[in-house]
Amino acid sequence: MLRHTIQALFNKRTLLVLACLALLGSLPGVWIIKQRAERSLAEERTRREKENIIPFEHKSYSTINNPAISIWQSYKTTRAIEKFNDSIFVATDGGLVEFGPNGNFARHYTTLDGLPDSDLLSLATFNSKLFIGTRTSGLVAFDGDLFEGYRWTDRASQSIDALFSDSGRLLIGTRAGGLIAFDGSQFKEIKAGGEDTRIREITFLSKTGSKLFVGTFSDGRWIEDGARWSHFTTADGLLSNRVVGVVTGDDSLFVASDYGLVTAPLSGQQTFLTVAAVPSLSSLVQDGPELVLCKDNGEIFALRTDVDVSRLRRTFPANWNRVAVSTGSRLTTLDDQLWLLSNDGIHRAVSNDSEMRFARWGETRQLLTSNLISALSVD
Repeated sequence: MLRHTIQALFNKRTLLVLACLALLGSLPGVWIIKQRAERSLAEERTRREKENIIPFEHKSYSTINNPAISIWQSYKTTRAIEKFNDSIFVATDGGLVEFGPNGNFARHYTTLDGLPDSDLLSLATFNSKLFIGTRTSGLVAFDGDLFEGYRWTDRASQSIDALFSDSGRLLIGTRAGGLIAFDGSQFKEIKAGGEDTRIREITFLSKTGSKLFVGTFSDGRWIEDGARWSHFTTADGLLSNRVVGVVTGDDSLFVASDYGLVTAPLSGQQTFLTVAAVPSLSSLVQDGPELVLCKDNGEIFALRTDVDVSRLRRTFPANWNRVAVSTGSRLTTLDDQLWLLSNDGIHRAVSNDSEMRFARWGETRQLLTSNLISALSVD
């Protein structure tokens, strides 16, 4: 009996030892499998990152110094304004215009000066250069003397409606080529969500804290916050999928589309409430404690944000303040000042305690009233 008991204990101990030896023997295999899996994931991550890198052509543009050639262009239609090298530059449908700080005319840059395209849409300063978004010729950089261009060889569309300088990178919002980041040496497309969705028809870019806001022409609004993306459209309460402005208050988020203004809490689940339906709304900016809205026809209206939605709704007037008799009007800010750009040139807000007033800004030396030429005659 004792012999059988000892034998049974010996067999159990042997099995335990063998199991331990088997486990120890398998550890290198487990470690190898883990290393292979991590290496495979790293390779996949690198591959996906390389897939988003955009091939491009870079070239310098030369000037045309021929006294027999001259260009007459109107630069009355203004699209963007930016400060660079102590001057104020304006992107227009007739080239790039440089003004002094007080609005004195300095120079009008055209294709004779090296611009590859006269139809300019957006501006931003980055890496000590002025970057210009064009309608047909991609991205252009200007160092104060010469122009150089960047064209992406893997996508046909080169139209750039929005530029934004952000933490060591230039964000480029294109019409059909997606959202692109430029670090000074290479371009990389930023895609949204786990499905790597291309964001199309980008009309504006802005950032508040860690949140990047991307407005589109027909696909609502995208938000990136710490590499997490969210997407909002009319299904979430927007009045239109063409977003023209985003402003964050202390506790609220305001989103303007071309059909009106909505608001939602900044934190928690964002459920948008309609503030007002405003057809032809073209922009929304913040000016101190106020939201300033602009219609396409040059009418503006300001309202405070430190009230509840019901009071906001009651503050909308029947008649707005008309700044310019024009189309294509939109508001922007530069050096803490409020500007209105339109097909009728530039207007800047004038400080006034009782009401918001605008005055025409910028000396002009234009030979034409429009770049649409329907007939020519030699006298």
